[in-house]
Formats: sequence, C-alpha cells, structure tokens
Amino acid sequence: MWIIAGLIIGSLIFVAGYTLLSHWVHNNEVNQAQQSFSSLVSSLLNVCNLGVDRQEISPYIFPKVVNNITAYNESTDEYGKGNSLCIAIEGEGSYCENLKKLECNLPIFMDAIEIRERKTLFSVVQKALGKPQSAKIRFNITKISSERSIFINWREEIIE
Repeated sequence: MWIIAGLIIGSLIFVAGYTLLSHWVHNNEVNQAQQSFSSLVSSLLNVCNLGVDRQEISPYIFPKVVNNITAYNESTDEYGKGNSLCIAIEGEGSYCENLKKLECNLPIFMDAIEIRERKTLFSVVQKALGKPQSAKIRFNITKISSERSIFINWREEIIE
C-alpha cells in the first residue's frame, strides 16, 4: 500500500513539475516573440521615417510558438498589403501594430510568414528538454519613394 501511495505522489509531483516547466518555457517563447516583433516594428518605422530609398536588413529570431507574421489592411480585411503589421502567437491570439498611429502613412507589402511548428516526437522531446526550436528570419525592409510604399522581403536562415 505504501508503494502504491508513493508512486501516486511521485507521479503527481512529476506532472506538476512538468506543467510548471512547460508554462515557463511557453512564457519565455512568447516574450522573445514579442521582443522580436517590437524590434521589427522599430526597424520598419526607421525605414519609413528616414529619407528616400532607405533600406534596412536585420535578422530576428522568432520561436516556433509564432503562427505567422503578415501585413494587414483593416479597412478591406486583406492580408499581404496594409498599414498594420500583425503577429499571431499560439495560445495568445493575434496582435496588430497600426503604423498610421505611429506616423508611418505608407502602405506595407509583405508575404505572410508561416513559422508554425510541426508537432513531431522530436519537437516534443526537444521542448521538454528546454530546447525549443526557433526560426531566424532575415528581413529586408525597403522604402521605395517612386512607389510611395514599403516592401518587406524575408528569408528564413539556418540557426547555427
């Protein structure tokens, strides 16, 4: 009887510890995604507010908890072109930064980035070990004065 009680108590402690650890890892990933998104918006505003034919190339790391990043037009409900930059985070919903409110009145053109993690046994084990996967994405933000718009091109790179 003591052995069974010990196994039950041990199992409960293990499950509680794993739950706390997974919440901690998830919160860290969300914080990193939000910080990278804020830095991306800052780079976008720099390009928008400084000079003509401006370009900035910056890499950012987004954890696989991010579902996608895209430009959004609130008035037409279209993605890919608009005055807002949006990020969707798993379990947190989506968040858009309206660039008109930040005094950038140029439209943004950007193909959506799908970062979503594929659920495999390897990814679950890596996450449990505290080694969640991330995507390193190099953004090329270009302001073209002749078209009065900002183009965001991106490419995913391999993380060393």
